[in-house]
Amino acid sequence: MTSGILAAALAVASAVAPGASAPRPGQSGSETGDPHLDYKLRTSRAEQAYQELLNSTDEIVELSAALAKRVDERGALAGDDLKSVERIRKLAKHVRSEMGGSGDPRLETPPATLRDAAAALAARADALGEQMRKASRFETNARLISLAGDVMLLSDVVKRFGK
Repeated sequence: MTSGILAAALAVASAVAPGASAPRPGQSGSETGDPHLDYKLRTSRAEQAYQELLNSTDEIVELSAALAKRVDERGALAGDDLKSVERIRKLAKHVRSEMGGSGDPRLETPPATLRDAAAALAARADALGEQMRKASRFETNARLISLAGDVMLLSDVVKRFGK
């Protein structure tokens, strides 16, 4: 019996890298050593990350609305519009991945014209912004993930019309 305990202790001792100290009890994963301060740090970081998501969503809404307005006026995309579309897609992908979405989203019926695609993009971006403002940082919302995926796909559709 004691030989089994001794063998287990030797295995644990050999698993610790030379020169590395074993973690002290009560401090596994602690940054400061004070659990209350660690909680405040985690909370602050989570709130900051959520605020960044809100800012990204606001930028998506602004860029999409401006793009839809320009496409409605001109009927075509300009060089700066393609940069806006790329930015919208990048932000939507970021929001979607931060919310826990992954994989390849699909649209059942893509818009047939550039104006329809830009209008649909602006509408989905507005819906995304509205839903994001209603959500809290504590929830994972499938509707938000779906809307962010739709924004990604519609930005791809708009981009194809520009080529």
